[in-house]
Amino acid sequence: QLRKLDDKQMLTETHLTESRIYFDLQNMPKSKASLTAARTAANSIYVTPFLQAELDELSGMLQLEEGDASTAYSYFYEAFEAYDSISHPRAQGCFKNMLLTKVVQGSAKEVPALLSSPHGLKHAGVALEAMAAVASAAKERSLDNYKSAVAKPEYAPHLRSDPLIARHIDALYEKMFEINLLKLITPFARVEIDHLATLIGQSEGIVERKLSQMILDRTLNGILDQGAGHLIVHDDTADDPVFRHASDVVEKLSSVVDALHVRAKNAAGAKGRAAIQKQQKDAKTAKDEKEGKNVSKPKVEEKAKDAKAKDSP
Repeated sequence: QLRKLDDKQMLTETHLTESRIYFDLQNMPKSKASLTAARTAANSIYVTPFLQAELDELSGMLQLEEGDASTAYSYFYEAFEAYDSISHPRAQGCFKNMLLTKVVQGSAKEVPALLSSPHGLKHAGVALEAMAAVASAAKERSLDNYKSAVAKPEYAPHLRSDPLIARHIDALYEKMFEINLLKLITPFARVEIDHLATLIGQSEGIVERKLSQMILDRTLNGILDQGAGHLIVHDDTADDPVFRHASDVVEKLSSVVDALHVRAKNAAGAKGRAAIQKQQKDAKTAKDEKEGKNVSKPKVEEKAKDAKAKDSP
């Protein structure tokens, strides 16, 4: 109906709202398609700074979910400038997202410079302090400091109220947990799980579950001896080009053998059918010859009788 009315402004806002709904439902392909439709409709009209900021902010969120933090930072920066130009309170949220992208892409050391910039000083507050604490813990790769910053009563509402930030903070914690575990495991070929738990400052059950997940994800090459409570680490095997080429040769030979088998089967089937047809033909011919002999025998005897009768006086 909106397309029939040709109301591009309302059509843009509708597609943008639809994209946000799909994003909240974690349906990224449909969210991206709706956002593309919104941008297409917006190309033919004048877009207000607020609407342009909304489009850029949602684009940054989608890029961050897809793992492209550098592109997401660019979109968040554009959205922040648009919000800041009209003094909209959502500017601080965009600035938080900018800090988040720096932490996610491993550039937590750049966060203090952003906070001390004119934009950072203008929007300073508890929300940015919370992101600064998370960035500091991520830079030090300290799980304890990270958990403390996230669980701090004055920081938690600002970090957990935004689903995007909350989701990536949890993912970042898991990533740091894996990195720290791998760093501790490196010197060992066999190590007790409770010893790793003591070194990393977590319970044995949590560490064991994380090790199991890492082994299943092929992040860690090893096995768990749960009876003894040990982790057995295997050496990483280098990629052998000879083995890879030999595997390719065997695979190709297998396909050739399969093709020859199919041809031989078809040929044998055709030959067998020809043999059966020949046998049937020979049997029919023999039957016809036999019936012909039985029919001609009485006629020969009759002719012989006639000849004998003529010869007799």
